Amino acid sequence: MTSAKPVLKRSIKYAVLAAFAVYAAAVSDKYQAVLDGDTLRVGRNSVRLVGIDAPETAQSCVCKGETIPCGRIATEKLFHMIGSNTVVCETRGRDFYGRLLGECFVTESGERINLNRRMVERGFAVASRYDALYWDQERDAVQEKRGFWACEGFENPADFKKSN
Repeated sequence: MTSAKPVLKRSIKYAVLAAFAVYAAAVSDKYQAVLDGDTLRVGRNSVRLVGIDAPETAQSCVCKGETIPCGRIATEKLFHMIGSNTVVCETRGRDFYGRLLGECFVTESGERINLNRRMVERGFAVASRYDALYWDQERDAVQEKRGFWACEGFENPADFKKSN
């Protein structure tokens, strides 16, 4: 005859671990900072928006014959999309630099808005070459010449990083 105690202890242990895993998978905080067009500080966490790549802070683009600071513009656009809303990020591990990787959301007028998707839809970030999450949104932004796709001199951020 076997005792149920070890099974019960194991079940409780796994339930507690599962509760911590769920807690660790989402970060939310009223205070946040936009570090660049694809990185936020949510509470004490640095969160890299997964599936997108925004122009680097120092990156410029040529639009209508004029050089513009597209990296700074991408940062400002993300900042304005967040406004005074609370940011909730559903995280999926960490990147090479130790930042959390996540999809981040705000709620406006009862609608949950995916910030990653919106940056790509509006043409202020590109879809990651390695993650198909937002490839359709990028295709539409390119076709409709939204955001930086309206510029004649917009370099993919990954290419900019390689050459600089």
